[in-house]
Amino acid sequence: RRSGRRLLPSAAHSAAMRDYPKSNWGFTLVWGLRASVFPRALCMAAPNAAVAFLLGHYMKFSPRDQELADNAFSVWAGFSSVLFFILFFRSNVAYNRWWEGGTLLQQTRGEWFNAYSSLIAFTSPDPAKEGEVEAYQHMLARLMSLLFCSALQQVSPNRERPFEIIDVEGLDPLSLKFLTDSNDRVEVILQWIQRSTILNMMNGVLPIPPPVMSRAFQEISRGIVNLQNARKIADFPFPFPYAQTSMVMLLIHWFMCPLLAAMLLDRNLAAITCFILIFFLWCVNFIALQLESPFGAADNDLPMEQMQIDWNKSVATLLAKRANQPPAFHYDVLQHRQLALIMSDGKKGLRPRLTVGKYIRRSTKSGSGNSEDGESVCSDADINSRGVLVSESSSSAPLDETTPKMQEELPAAAESKAGETKAQEKKREEKVQQAEIGLSAAPMAGAAAACAGACAAAAAASS
Repeated sequence: RRSGRRLLPSAAHSAAMRDYPKSNWGFTLVWGLRASVFPRALCMAAPNAAVAFLLGHYMKFSPRDQELADNAFSVWAGFSSVLFFILFFRSNVAYNRWWEGGTLLQQTRGEWFNAYSSLIAFTSPDPAKEGEVEAYQHMLARLMSLLFCSALQQVSPNRERPFEIIDVEGLDPLSLKFLTDSNDRVEVILQWIQRSTILNMMNGVLPIPPPVMSRAFQEISRGIVNLQNARKIADFPFPFPYAQTSMVMLLIHWFMCPLLAAMLLDRNLAAITCFILIFFLWCVNFIALQLESPFGAADNDLPMEQMQIDWNKSVATLLAKRANQPPAFHYDVLQHRQLALIMSDGKKGLRPRLTVGKYIRRSTKSGSGNSEDGESVCSDADINSRGVLVSESSSSAPLDETTPKMQEELPAAAESKAGETKAQEKKREEKVQQAEIGLSAAPMAGAAAACAGACAAAAAASS
């Protein structure tokens, strides 16, 4: 810690985003108070309903005031329509800002994790460099944890907001001090990662050609672009004139509503009407206020603490040796060509195997009359009496259950098809021979024509 600024937090103290069960009817949401705007809206609606009830009780309007009340109601209805439109527009813009902010942070995470995964995969498999490779991977993991933490701090209203990071023991203290005092931490860490990549390419820890390595640099750059778009939401608030106008209109509506309701309705009905109108109008207003700035620490803001925790887990997972070694695969011809299906929990699948598996088995056996296990090529698919392949849905029985008549016709169909193939090959050979004869005769015809022309010219000259 330096000058009251903390770079390495011990834990995050802000609240997590409110989660709620998804039920078929949704009635359980009515009683939730955490992250709800109902308490604040109730504080605005209850006094207004009480004022409307008192006005209806003590104020007596004569029939002569009916025309005035009708005109006032027309003005109030037009004013309320404009207010509804402004609040709807503001809440829609607020939700779009909230959703875009979450989308951009997830895109940033995806791009940077792809770059991190590529750099881990590009490390040298040489046993002589195992120690250097492991040191580089652990340094990279800590830099990536710092990078995402600094990115979340950059879009947060509190730039010193603490997030969990992987322990930075082993990094240069002077470099960490420089990072703490810097106003552009994301850019500094990004430069460290790119520079360390170049240096490790030179010493053989990353023995990858530059064109392949450029992929990691591109993903890092796309991540920082997404982060800058997220900063647009954090740095550019909802326009002040629009927010000011909507608030003033809400206050005017709050004062007008009980008076006009008391003029037009019974006191009880006036109180109920004012409560409902004021309650839900201010609910929409409070929702817009909460969603306009999605990077805070309130219950309805984006779960940035959980995003950082998940990021650290993902980064640390790739440090395991099992994650960097593809699993061994023992290929069995008879078993794996079946393409059998099972459920992800290990239970039996709804179908025994993929239908395309039989075409895979046919393609592997093409060019030979028998398969590796001695079976006929035609044993993997149903064939009708004309020798045409039939799908499983249209075939009533496999080949080994065909009728004797079909079994007698199958060899004849195969011989007919072989004869047609030989006839086509013979025609193709004849065409090639004719073309060769034509090519060889063309130069001889040209020479004969040239000789005849020369003789004619000599005869003319002698005459």
